[in-house]
Amino acid sequence: MLAAHELTVRAGQATLLSAVSIAVVPGQVLAVVGPNGAGKSTLLRALAGDVATAGGDVRLAGRPLGRWRPVELARARAVVLQHAGLDFDFTALDVALLGRAPHSGVLRHTRDIAIAAAALAACGAAHLRGRAYPTLSGGERQRVQLARALAQIWDVRPDAPRYLLLDEPTAALDLAHQHHVLQKLLEWAQRGTGVLVVLHDLNLAAAYADRVLVLRAGRSVACGPPAEALTAAVVEVAFDIRVALVDAPGLSRALIVPQPAVRPTRHGASSEAHRR
Repeated sequence: MLAAHELTVRAGQATLLSAVSIAVVPGQVLAVVGPNGAGKSTLLRALAGDVATAGGDVRLAGRPLGRWRPVELARARAVVLQHAGLDFDFTALDVALLGRAPHSGVLRHTRDIAIAAAALAACGAAHLRGRAYPTLSGGERQRVQLARALAQIWDVRPDAPRYLLLDEPTAALDLAHQHHVLQKLLEWAQRGTGVLVVLHDLNLAAAYADRVLVLRAGRSVACGPPAEALTAAVVEVAFDIRVALVDAPGLSRALIVPQPAVRPTRHGASSEAHRR
């Protein structure tokens, strides 16, 4: 299990996370949601071991992250950030192969190439294999980066769980690819991977996550199954907007629908006057 206990992160005088406790459990998808600046990306980076903490700790398999060798950590968890800068003229296959570096170093074995190609195919990006990465669209780059992460943790064993940490992997994707990627994450969770995914779309979180963590101003507002963590009351507190939960035909869950603010009448006239 990858777990944070009473995690606090500061940047100067600002507190980015305050006493947040959470666990990424093998076999489950954990979605992290919240308004801009809530601390979602900071939490992900702290769980990845990429930011210093001011309090609490993060442990992988019961051992503090600081006691893991970098190569061991890279074999156990893969991270996909919002913006993965890469200006080298690598092909999409080259980028996917970067995920095999913790296992094979700089050498390219036949098996590593096969895994990278399979990861691209799993992300619907097999046709991009020979394309130069800088020429890809934002959505195509996102799928290639996901393939790189999958290649990094390709070998999932019950005695050595793997973890995927993804920061808004659907942000640049069209509707079909959003669902394709999240379905792929669900499949990997079913294979025993622990998945944490930062999302902005609450309905996607409700549809694909086993548990949802709601953050606001660096603090946990709610955490639990979607039906418990994404109530209208919780969403209003976290996002400062009223929502309605609407039953939709063919869905086993309610849709979260924002309620627009009442428009003021023009020139101060009353609604009754306009109706006349």
